[in-house]
Amino acid sequence: MNFDLLTSIIESYKKYELSFPKLKEKNIVGFAKWVLQSQKPLEGTKKSEGESSYNIDLEISKGIVLLYRYARTWIKKGMDNHPELINEDFTYLYSLVREGNMTKTQLIAHNLHEKSSGMEIIKRLLALKIIEEKINENDRRSKELFVTAKGNKLFQDSWKTTQDIARLITGNLDNNEKEQLVKILNKLHKFHNPLFLDRDKNDIGTLLKK
Repeated sequence: MNFDLLTSIIESYKKYELSFPKLKEKNIVGFAKWVLQSQKPLEGTKKSEGESSYNIDLEISKGIVLLYRYARTWIKKGMDNHPELINEDFTYLYSLVREGNMTKTQLIAHNLHEKSSGMEIIKRLLALKIIEEKINENDRRSKELFVTAKGNKLFQDSWKTTQDIARLITGNLDNNEKEQLVKILNKLHKFHNPLFLDRDKNDIGTLLKK
């Protein structure tokens, strides 16, 4: 663990607290905005002349984490009119609509979730009759999930909202930047996915060597 970076983050958060003494509710989103608006790296990450303390990997990782938190906020806010699709429920519904029927294990793996978290989402969708389960015609020993008529209607009703959320998440990027970002994200996905699927067998050091 990079304790110098952790210390820098804590010190920066202290400065953020002191900068807004009258603000009652302070949260990670407000802190992230304050950091980004400062337009300079957190103390301890700045590259000095003749030094290499600035770590581009940490800066990219921080940016991805912050973007993920922004995205979760906009998704939660945007789905207020569709309470059946809380948290990650829409991504499961979207996966089945786009990819077709899947087993529970396939659907959870497709969404990169731990088994326990994925099963909770599937149970919720099953209880709401958004998806159902049937015997797999190609392998009668297993069952597969499919989208119901109710699920398809819910998907269509929420699709416009989802597109609006996606546009908000991509922010002020122009089309060329979006195309470049898609290529970069796909490259990272292809790198991480096999490691993620084999994660229980290796520690971070071993994954890095791979």
